[in-house]
Amino acid sequence: MSTIAGCLFHLVQAFWGRIQLEGINEDYMREENSELRVHFHSLIALIFISVDVTLAFYQLREVVEEELLPIFDYA
Repeated sequence: MSTIAGCLFHLVQAFWGRIQLEGINEDYMREENSELRVHFHSLIALIFISVDVTLAFYQLREVVEEELLPIFDYA
């Protein structure tokens, strides 16, 4: 049996790189886009939940801004 392990730092770096690649990093930085940041951080926080992560991922995907969908497709 193998254990899957990863590093939160590198996961966040990969997601942030994808945000930059998609060109939404400027939107992310704008103060009025707090909901965009909350949804991005919620995606990252999924690794800490103990319920069905797949279900939580798709439920979160249903409510995020359209500009974040490429990040969810990447994940």
